[in-house]
Amino acid sequence: MADDARSGHSVKIEALDFEGPLDLLVYLVQKNEVDIWDIPIALITEQFLAYLQGMTPERLESAGDFLLMAATLLRIKSQMLLPRPQLDDEEEIEDPRRELVLKILEYQQFREIAGQLRDHESAGRLVFARGAPRLTASPRHGPNAALRARRARGVRRWRCG
Repeated sequence: MADDARSGHSVKIEALDFEGPLDLLVYLVQKNEVDIWDIPIALITEQFLAYLQGMTPERLESAGDFLLMAATLLRIKSQMLLPRPQLDDEEEIEDPRRELVLKILEYQQFREIAGQLRDHESAGRLVFARGAPRLTASPRHGPNAALRARRARGVRRWRCG
């Protein structure tokens, strides 16, 4: 932890609540202001693990998803540290971060769409259609109206009959 403070890479995230591990990753990428296609995996992994260590006991039931993501980050970090084989000019070495970046981008899309749907729903609550039926508290309406009508007809027949 002392090394974190000296290197300037310490990020305070203990008080924040994240919906899942991808939400935390998006936060870390934005907080560190890094290019999504060039994520400094060592820094992000270090901050991700620091968040896991600071998790409260109430959040431990969702820790499995966070631990899986931490394992994925550590796997990517180890792949980045391994020497890369020499390939021909035509062949490209696939970046181990690519799959993670695609997941983050997809998550951001879903989050943006969910926000738009939430905004649309909120705006829809403020719109009232012209000529919409009025809701009344009359006993003639409601779930038991048909039952009350049958009883009333039965009472009238009994009195008249």
